[in-house]
Amino acid sequence: LLLGACAVFPVSGQSLSNSKLSAHLINGYTMGSSNIVAGKPRVLKVLALDSGFPSGLVQAMRDYKAKAPGGKIVVRVYSPKNYSLADDPTASALDFWTTVIQPPLNSISAADRALIDYLEGPNEGETPTLGYPSSPQGSQWLNQFWTNLTPLMVAAGYKPCVGSIAVGNPGSFSDLDPFVPALRQAKAAGGAWSYHAYTIQY
Repeated sequence: LLLGACAVFPVSGQSLSNSKLSAHLINGYTMGSSNIVAGKPRVLKVLALDSGFPSGLVQAMRDYKAKAPGGKIVVRVYSPKNYSLADDPTASALDFWTTVIQPPLNSISAADRALIDYLEGPNEGETPTLGYPSSPQGSQWLNQFWTNLTPLMVAAGYKPCVGSIAVGNPGSFSDLDPFVPALRQAKAAGGAWSYHAYTIQY
């Protein structure tokens, strides 16, 4: 299981950068971000929108894979949706797949979809998470959500990038225990783990 969005992806010869740093492209494909793509980072992350996939970011994915075919593209779909403990996690996983992830993916060609290596799920704060809002219910909810979302991603040809856990969480290592089945499932699918590690020391 890969730790972090830019962790130990293998470097193919000298084709990819030796740096573990990359970028998360959000709005468009600027001159600055094209310079990053030209540097052939190991990973490139882009943000799709709930109403469609920004054309500039599709071009960024094409350019990146043309320059760095061994590199990995991670996609997260922006969504204003939130799920809580009151929501059934199995139904929520299906709802997230069909109403949040699929529409923007279906807005691009099959060839462009094939450029995507990893799909993230909900962002931090959009679902119950490890030990939050109350332990162990949040972790159990997240585990059931992901053990239902991962097979949908895999069936569509993607690897899951699970978690998107906010910095400082979980509050206790024991909060991870209920999430182990989801981690094992993601590992078996060749997936990755996303953890948000911020710092004020920019």
